[in-house]
Amino acid sequence: MDNGKWFCSKCRESRVRQLEEKLEAALLQIQELKELKASLEEKLRAATVGDAAQPIVQAPTARKPTLVIGDSIVRHVGNVNKHMDDV
Repeated sequence: MDNGKWFCSKCRESRVRQLEEKLEAALLQIQELKELKASLEEKLRAATVGDAAQPIVQAPTARKPTLVIGDSIVRHVGNVNKHMDDV
C-alpha cells in the first residue's frame, strides 16, 4: 500500500520511471534557465556600462504640458466657463 492505494510492482516501476523523466526534464530546464539568466545579466552589465558612458540628454519639449480629462467634464465646465473654448 502506497499513499492509501494499492500498486502492483509493474505500475510502481512505470510511475517511478515517469517521475524520473520529469525530474530529468526539470533539471535540464533549470540548467537552461541558469544559462539564460547569466547571459541576460551579462547583457545588462554591458548596457549599464554603455549607458553610464553616454550623458543623459532630455529632448526639448515644444508643447506646454496638457491635462487630459473626460469630455463630459469639459462640456460641463465649458458651459459654465466660456473661456474654456480658448484652451
